[in-house]
Amino acid sequence: MDGRIWDGLVGSMRESWVAAMAAGGVPPPMLMVVDGAGLVGYVQLRPVHVGSDALTAIAEMSALAAAARATDVAVFYETQDIAIACDLVPLHSGTAMVAVEASPDGRVVHRFPYREKVLPGQAPDGMIATSPEWLAAPGPEPGGALEPAIECLLEFCWQPMELPDVNSPRMRTDVADAWLQHEGYRVRLVKREDDG
Repeated sequence: MDGRIWDGLVGSMRESWVAAMAAGGVPPPMLMVVDGAGLVGYVQLRPVHVGSDALTAIAEMSALAAAARATDVAVFYETQDIAIACDLVPLHSGTAMVAVEASPDGRVVHRFPYREKVLPGQAPDGMIATSPEWLAAPGPEPGGALEPAIECLLEFCWQPMELPDVNSPRMRTDVADAWLQHEGYRVRLVKREDDG
């Protein structure tokens, strides 16, 4: 993935972390999809039940990448949040924003650990408002270990989606968008000049 695109995505997600934690939570896992022409869009995890539903839902996010014939993807998630949702032991102790840049040829895992700093007052719904105090990040890990749900998500990203009578890339992504939104995922596609 282009370095400028990657830096922009990471910076944007750090800002999302600050806003979500001030509201009493963390952002749900997100998949950002890139094809040969640039950013296609993103899909954010739907509400899930703990366990197998979370595992299935995370894998289903790959539909956008598969429809777009992605050349690269980026996945962002909170390490403890994923472990709790999937009812699995976390790979790492402590809280961290995990950012994965991946292509069919491999992946690089970035961990951005942080401490939660409690903010004065309460967030909406009585949640505790916090702020991330970013800690020193370890170096990028080429081929680094991932949670099983994220491994599965990436595996399905590279399996092209075949849709009868749907030939254009934009039509395929529109079909994936409609299905994902119907299932409760939050999706945003990027409008590009070649879309017409």
